Order: sequence, then structure tokens, then C-alpha cells
Amino acid sequence: MKRRDIIKYTVYVTGTALSIPLATSILTGCNIDQSLQNYQPRFFNAEQMLELKNLVDLILPKTESPAASEVGVHNTIDAMTVIYDNEKLTTFKEGFNELILYLNQQSNDGQFSHLPKGEQLQILKSMENSQVKLKSKETFIEIKQQTIAYYLKSEEIALNFLNYDPIPGEYIGCIPLSQVNGIAWAE
Repeated sequence: MKRRDIIKYTVYVTGTALSIPLATSILTGCNIDQSLQNYQPRFFNAEQMLELKNLVDLILPKTESPAASEVGVHNTIDAMTVIYDNEKLTTFKEGFNELILYLNQQSNDGQFSHLPKGEQLQILKSMENSQVKLKSKETFIEIKQQTIAYYLKSEEIALNFLNYDPIPGEYIGCIPLSQVNGIAWAE
């Protein structure tokens, strides 16, 4: 066998080996159930997911745009914990548990989620504005930052509530919002 034949054979074999997973994912991609109701938590348990869902909806409630949970922000926060190292996972889990414990202690019946939304917001604002350094406060701020970031990067929000141009033209760094219908650009 000549060297050219070996190279050609290697390209065919390698190309086929690489293209099978790609073709499989492309062909089955439309059949994957991406429903928010069928999401299986990876980091949080079912009860914690409900508490996280409540928190993200307090941070970004439904207005003329969907609530944070309606675009799956709580699921994204859970899924993104795979990038944490073991130390960060432990810190985040402890902070989240302390946050929920703190919030539940603010309620007469021990269930923060049973309070009216106005009272829930007031508790969160007073905790966030307090000068006391608490792990629960740090965790709440982290969840708040993640909620805003994942919300703005969700497909629903980027396509339907922000300006979006998949093939942008010239970059103009500083323009008034009035030139883009008063709507910020999606990232």
C-alpha cells in the first residue's frame, strides 16, 4: 500500500468516526425533550429546586416578559454547577442551605414561601442591604447575579425581548437607545 492510500484511508476512517456522533446528535436533536417540566436536577434536590425557583421568580418576576423560571433560569443554575470544583460545590451548597434556613426563620410558620410576595421581597432586600457578612447573603447575591445573566442570555428573552441580529453589521460602540427602539441588544 502506498503512503497516499494510507493517508486517504486514515482520513476516511477518522472522518467517519468523527461524523457519526455529530450526525447522531443532529438527527436526534429535534427529538430531545427539552421541556422545563421534565428537567432532572443534578445538584439540588426536588425541594431545593422549588426554593430556587421561588427565589429566581422573586428576583425577576413575570411582567410583560416571562418570569425567570418560565425560561428555565433555575434549571440553568442547577446545570451550571457542573463547572464548579468540589470546594466551590461544597461552599455553594452550604451557602444555599444557610440562605433557605435564614429565610425560613423570618417566617412565623417556618416557611418563607408561604409569606406574601411583598414580605418575601422585603426580607431579601433587608438581608442584601445589611452590613452583616453572612454566607447566606453572599449566596443570595451570587444567585441573583446568575439569575440576571442566564435570563438575559436565554433564547426566549434574547429573541423576543431584546434586539438580536445573528449577523451583525458595523460595530458602533456608543449609540442612544432611541436609535434601536429603546431596547438593549442581546449578547
